[in-house]
This record gives sequence, C-alpha cells and structure tokens, in this order.
Amino acid sequence: MSATTNPSRIGQANLAGGDRELFLKVFSGMVMNTFEKELKSRSRHTVRSITNGKSAQFPVMGRAKADYHQVGQDILDPSNGLLSNIEHAERVINIDDKLLAAVAISDVDEAINHYEVRANYSNEIGYALAERYDQAVFKVGYAAAREGATLTRDGDRIFGGTRIFSGGAGGSIGADDKALEIGAAFTTGVQLAEALHKAKAVFDKKNIPAQGRTAFVTADDYALLVADQSLSFPNPVLNQDIGGQGSYAMGSLGYVAGFEICMTNNLPNGADLSGTTTGDGASRNDVFGSSGSGYNGDFTNSRILCMHPSAVGTVELRGVSSQLEWQLNYQVDLMVSKYLLGHGILRPEAAIEISDGDASAA
Repeated sequence: MSATTNPSRIGQANLAGGDRELFLKVFSGMVMNTFEKELKSRSRHTVRSITNGKSAQFPVMGRAKADYHQVGQDILDPSNGLLSNIEHAERVINIDDKLLAAVAISDVDEAINHYEVRANYSNEIGYALAERYDQAVFKVGYAAAREGATLTRDGDRIFGGTRIFSGGAGGSIGADDKALEIGAAFTTGVQLAEALHKAKAVFDKKNIPAQGRTAFVTADDYALLVADQSLSFPNPVLNQDIGGQGSYAMGSLGYVAGFEICMTNNLPNGADLSGTTTGDGASRNDVFGSSGSGYNGDFTNSRILCMHPSAVGTVELRGVSSQLEWQLNYQVDLMVSKYLLGHGILRPEAAIEISDGDASAA
C-alpha cells in the first residue's frame, strides 16, 4: 500500500498554489453579499472612493444672482451690482480608524461539530459591519439636521438643517426649525404623518430635489404609521382614495409626503450618547462639535430622520475586504472582514430631524 496519495484539494485554484486559495474568495463574497443586502443607508447618501490620503474635500459653491441691466450701464462696475460674487466653502471628511469584525474557528471544534458554521459566521461578520456603517450614517444625518448653513451671505436666505418638534416653540428654536404644538411627544401615526408633510414643505422651500428623499423610522413608528386607525376617518397614510400607499393587511408602507419610508433598527433614537467617547465617539470626524463626541450626540428625543442623498457623505479609502488565515500557533482559522472609511456632513439643508418635545429639551 502506498504511503502517499494525491487528494483533490477543493480550495486549490487550477491544481496549483495554496490549498486554501479558493476558500478566501468564497468567504469574501459571502460577507460582501450580506453587507450590501443589510445596508439601508448606502444607496441613500453620497459615497465617494479615494485611492489614498487621510481625508477628502467636498467643495461647496454658492449661487449667482440676476438683475436688470439698464442701457449704457457698465457691467464690470461693482457699484452697479450686476456682477455675481459666488461664495466658496468646503466640507472635509476624514478617514476613521479601521473597523473590523473577526471570528476564530478551531479546527478541532469544526471537525467534531455536526453542522457547518462558516457560512453563518461570515453572514454575522457582514451583519456586524453593515450595522455599524448604518448607525454612523444615521448619527451624522441627525448632526446635519442640527448644523447651520455651510455658506452665509448678506441679503440672501441661506439654509441650514431643520428640526421639527412635537411641542411648542419653547427654548431657542432655530430659524429653520418648526414647532407643531401637538404635545410632549408624537403619539399617533397621523401625527407622524403630519410631521412628514411639514418636512416635505421645508424641503420644497429649500429647493431640495424631490427624487431621493427618504424618511428613516424605527420599527415601532413604522407600525404606528401603518396601524393607526380611527372609526370616523381611516388612516390617511394608507387610504388610496386620497393617494395613500401601502397595505394594512401586509403591514407595509410605500411613500408618505413624497418620502420613501425606510424601516431600520439602527437609528440611535432614545439614547444620550453625547458623553460616550469610545466606539463612534472616537471618530476622527467631530460632527457634533462641543455637543457630542465623534459621531455621538444626544438622541434622547429623536424620532424620524429625513434625508436627501446630498445631506451626508462617506469617503471610502478601502471598501469591505476579507481575509482567512490559518494561525499555526493557535491552531485556528482567523476570519476577518474590514473597511477603512469616514462619514461627514455635506449639505445640512438636506437633512431634517423629527423630534419629540421642544427646543428647550434639544
């Protein structure tokens, strides 16, 4: 009997190279699949890839103005006011430290175990990365809604972010903020729908494009928008006689006030994270300034985040990549997925936060 044999190595590419070469590619694909599938924010904000550098610059330009010309006037004479001085500013987004998710698998445990775990582990790694990505983008979205205008110019109305409160105008409500005077909190789906219609009017006044508007809501508020019924007047959100969409039977929503309603469990609602300096609080992008740390702020009263894709930006230095490597000294396979990127505010006027309470509690 021969002392050696020639087994078919399923991880080897074209019968050459390392016997784990193909395992790496399969693992990477599974993580990327899960990452893309679970992300709610990626297609709903601005993403830019760079090949090197620690940050990316997003130039911001103002608008020209038009005026009537009188016969014989010198257009180049500044006193005639016919020349436009277009403002310039910038938004800079820094690359954060590497974010990764990892699992180590013992070959002994895998051999003894009676079911396959690698596919599930790679899925979980993808879910973890997607969750952290969405959480960061939503936090920055809320920060944008609380941010002042990028450009300022005397004589023109330049917009910043907007907060829509359920309460009155108590406190120092901002010029772009709205108070609905409903009460201390939104308690019905109809009230939330009213706030979304107010948000639509705000975006319309700011000339924010109608296409691409999204309202991110929690599972509880999504259900409230669907299920809120009245014996005297059926839910206007779903009433197709007046343009409603969605289905009460299926528990689904389409659009409300022109916003695509996107349910997510990754909103930071209900938590005051302004003093948390670990995790997202250690970001190199300080989006809340003195009111928070990194991506972390106070989200105690936050309910709905309304955004156009131009509100928030992500700069990717390295997208999602995965590695699988045998650790000889530990006798385990180390599975790692990671990305290198950063998030930041681009256009605050394209973000709205719908919040319980009033400005005094903000």
